[in-house]
Amino acid sequence: MASNFVRNALGIFYSSSSGVRGIGYEPTPSLVHDREEKAREEKAREEKEENVREEGCEVGVEPPVSPDSPAPPVSPDTYPLNARGMQVVDSLFYSPGVRGRPVLSWKAFEDMMGSLGFVEENGEGTRRRFVPGPTAQERGWLATINFNQPRNDEIPLEVAREWGRRLAGRYGWSSQTFVQE
Repeated sequence: MASNFVRNALGIFYSSSSGVRGIGYEPTPSLVHDREEKAREEKAREEKEENVREEGCEVGVEPPVSPDSPAPPVSPDTYPLNARGMQVVDSLFYSPGVRGRPVLSWKAFEDMMGSLGFVEENGEGTRRRFVPGPTAQERGWLATINFNQPRNDEIPLEVAREWGRRLAGRYGWSSQTFVQE
């Protein structure tokens, strides 16, 4: 008489026939797979660390640069802005001890982006696209970014900070990136 064993959701086997012949437990394949995968990842990470140590470098330390290799281009740490542009920066990015204006004007934001080398293009509806011009491209800012122009040309501080986070993510900007002329 062949018994018909069935596994329930917990991985426990039981007999579906009238008489229980045996109950066993077998972990579900996904749990076994996860453990095996974690073990493989751990082993690969250890091997990678050993390879780095064998090459004579510590983990997390870059190898020394030879004098023959060209140095990467050095970009200035700060970019000059006029006083109005610095007010925009204070609204876009948090800096300790400086209060951002409660409302930022769209015109001031446009002027700041223009002074940094971006060209404004009209998108669909209220979307405005800021495309890097030659000056911005020389500074390494190659990506285009879009913003929606507010209806009353006033940008609340919360929205300005959100835009600042987007600019920081796209171009690496912060309040320390800019200085007043």
